Amino acid sequence: ISLGTNDLGQYVMAADRMNAKVAHLSSHYEPALLKVLLEAVQVAKENGLKVSVCGEMARDTNVTPLLIGMGIHTFSMNALGVPEFKWHARNLNMSDSKKLLKTTLELKESAEVKAELKSHRKK
Repeated sequence: ISLGTNDLGQYVMAADRMNAKVAHLSSHYEPALLKVLLEAVQVAKENGLKVSVCGEMARDTNVTPLLIGMGIHTFSMNALGVPEFKWHARNLNMSDSKKLLKTTLELKESAEVKAELKSHRKK
């Protein structure tokens, strides 16, 4: 299955990212979105399905460790983002990614998630 993170984020947060009045509510760092995404990945795996992720979240290399930690191995993004994504994905440790996912899922605010991910980012 392919999970479009832009639309999924809008649905989870009930906020249109194209509407200036509520766009700030639609963030792929939102803990609720991460939990929905993880649950979708787990259900897909239980049913023998592979998961692909597309959208801005797929290209954001700050989030890459979480997606890898969830067990996602297929990503769709604009071609310009591929080299940076590949570099970050190749330099991840699965065990560390799973630990970071667990820690991040305990956070309550998207700003906390963003800060936690940036603090673990490989340069």
